[in-house]
Amino acid sequence: MVRTYEPIYDVNYRIVGWMLIPMELDISDGNPSEPIEVEGLRFHTWEVFTNASTSNVTVVMQISQDGSNWTDVASWTGTGNSGIQPQVDRKIRYVRFNPTSMGDATSVKVKYSAQT
Repeated sequence: MVRTYEPIYDVNYRIVGWMLIPMELDISDGNPSEPIEVEGLRFHTWEVFTNASTSNVTVVMQISQDGSNWTDVASWTGTGNSGIQPQVDRKIRYVRFNPTSMGDATSVKVKYSAQT
């Protein structure tokens, strides 16, 4: 998966960090997203977009150090759109999003970004 970064500047236009440009991940097939390598990035934000109307969707943010063993760190359950989820403050190597319940949704997408 191609990742694109942009600098974060302070008020004197000095680079103080890097941000992963937000990515849109389509997990409508009910399978976890491809792992995203985010080594060196610490602050992770995400938002769920779904067309579920009556039956809840559950999406879990999972992290891994090796890309094989995954740990749940945050989740969202609901219909419609989630709004921006609370920031996960952790240095990790890989992240993915797993739709553990699709409810009545035919479309589930996650917008994800991270920064140092």
